[in-house]
Amino acid sequence: KVILDTDPQEKQLQARAHNALGKCYEKAGRSKDALFAYLYVDIIYNTVPDAHAEALSRLVPLWRAIGQDDRSRETREILQKRYAGSRWAQQLK
Repeated sequence: KVILDTDPQEKQLQARAHNALGKCYEKAGRSKDALFAYLYVDIIYNTVPDAHAEALSRLVPLWRAIGQDDRSRETREILQKRYAGSRWAQQLK
């Protein structure tokens, strides 16, 4: 509801809402749906640093889980390069 009712230009809220949706999908065992929710943040809302870093950190294991090890490594590298000091990068060490 938040995603649908919020202006797409409300980047901070949209990014956080998509991350929350991704977490819900993960908890429900819907890994591919979670991956798409986090990818949305990676592609559309990557100008929101903390939300983008969170999405990247959650994408790393999801890529690996579907056999996309190269994408997982690339995502980890982007996270480490762009957000090295973030709690999200620290959690993956």
